[in-house]
Amino acid sequence: MKNLICISLFIIGINQSLFAQDEWEDYVSWAWGGHYSPYMEGTVGYGQLNQNKFTSDFANIGTGELKLGYTELKDYRGYVQQLDERYLFGSYAASDFLELSEIKPDDVTSEMWKFGIGNRLGFGYAIGPFSLIPYHQMQFIWTNVDWTGMSSSLSETDTDILNRYPGSVRFGTSTEAGLKFYIAKSISITGAVEGAIIFPRHKVLEWSASFLLQSLSLGAVSYFAENIVNSSAFLGPIMYFILKNAVGIAWYMAMKDQMYWPIESETPLSMETVRIGTSFTF
Repeated sequence: MKNLICISLFIIGINQSLFAQDEWEDYVSWAWGGHYSPYMEGTVGYGQLNQNKFTSDFANIGTGELKLGYTELKDYRGYVQQLDERYLFGSYAASDFLELSEIKPDDVTSEMWKFGIGNRLGFGYAIGPFSLIPYHQMQFIWTNVDWTGMSSSLSETDTDILNRYPGSVRFGTSTEAGLKFYIAKSISITGAVEGAIIFPRHKVLEWSASFLLQSLSLGAVSYFAENIVNSSAFLGPIMYFILKNAVGIAWYMAMKDQMYWPIESETPLSMETVRIGTSFTF
C-alpha cells in the first residue's frame, strides 16, 4: 500500500510560486516515482450521519466536494491499467444542502466543512478508447461540525454526545470504494460510496497503534491482491477491488463502535455518503 504520509509533500513547499510549472511537475513525478499529471475533481453526494449510542435521529445531508491533486493512469500489463491519485480536498455538507430529503421536526440538523489529504489506488481495464478503474481510497480528514438544529426533547445522553463535536476542528479518517470511468483521456466520471469516522477527541498514541494495524492489514492484502493481478489480467483488478475494500470496510465497521479499535475507546460520529462526480486531467 502506498503510504498516505507521502502526500504531505503537497504541504511542504505547496506554494508553487517557488517553482516554475515544469519544475514542479518534474519534482512531483521524481518524488513519487511516476509520471503524474495535475487533475481536479468535483463531486456531489447524499450522506447519513450516525453515532451508535445516539438514540435520536440525524437529518440526512447533501455534500459537495472538490479535489485538487496529481494523477497517474498507466498501462500495467496487457489491457490492465493502474491508477494512483494523491490530492488535497475540501468539502461542504449540510442538512439543507441540495434538499434531497425531507427534514423531520425532531431531526438533528448539521453543517460541516471538511478538508484533508487522500490517496486513491486501483487496477482496471482499458476498453478501446475508454478505461474502467475500480479503486480503493483512504483519507485523513479534519472536520468543523456545527449542529444547526437540536430538538428540545433530546435526552441528556444524546445532548452530551452532540456537545463533544462543536468548537474545534475534529480529526478523522475515511475509506471509499468507487469506480472511475474515463470517457476520454482527460475526462472521467466517478461513482463511489464512502464511510468516514470523525473523532470527538484525538489521542495520538492510541490512534497511531490502531492505524499501524490498519496499514499493515491493508498492506498485506495489497501485496496478495497485486500478485493476483500479475497472475490474472481479467480477475486481478476485480479481486484487488474486492479485497482492499473488504478490509477497509471491516475496519470502518469496527471503528464505528470503538474509534481506536482494537483498543477500547469512545464511540465516534460516522458518516456514510454516496457520491457522483467528474474529474479533469490536465
